[in-house]
Amino acid sequence: MVLTMYIWQSGLWPQFKFDENAINEKLVNIEQAKQKLLDSSATLTQPIDKEAQMDALLQNAIRTSEIEGEKLDVGSVRSSVAKQLGLNTVGLKPGVDLHPNRSSD
Repeated sequence: MVLTMYIWQSGLWPQFKFDENAINEKLVNIEQAKQKLLDSSATLTQPIDKEAQMDALLQNAIRTSEIEGEKLDVGSVRSSVAKQLGLNTVGLKPGVDLHPNRSSD
């Protein structure tokens, strides 16, 4: 069997055959892993939670753009996601001026 990158490239598209028992076993494992992750994330503090959200969104955006053949600037995407989550200073070193062109008066 030739492995393909996209599901629609399969010679079996769209009539697939699969082992339901094998899939159900994997789904049970995924559900258990998801529950463990949800249980452990419930103890995160708000800033850590938002940073975790930002990292997940950033990875999703970058991977999606790669699938589409686009190359996004990671810094720009990080900045945009951080602003949307209200984390404008994420990843900046203390003392970095966010608005260097503004007057200080």
